Amino acid sequence: MVSKISGSADNGNIGAIEPDKMRVEFVEALRNPIENKVYGPIMLDDGTVWLKLLKHNKVTNASFTDVQERIVKILEQDRRKKIIELYVNKLRGDAILEYFF
Repeated sequence: MVSKISGSADNGNIGAIEPDKMRVEFVEALRNPIENKVYGPIMLDDGTVWLKLLKHNKVTNASFTDVQERIVKILEQDRRKKIIELYVNKLRGDAILEYFF
């Protein structure tokens, strides 16, 4: 959700962060989150930072019945992949390879 802009090797990307796990200074700076906005300078004890909010995922409270269909599809896809993998491995194990020269 938040990316630190700095000259580090990995471009300073710190990945997704939940607001309750951020430093107090960052929470204060990002009170009204706007995507692609640069926030800063933010003064910290260990230096000054600028943050760029790449993406803001708004909180949605969904009931289980709303997401149940998606969960079932994901579980079925995982189950199918495992069954296909087992079947292919069995076929390969039972296969007879004949070479003709």
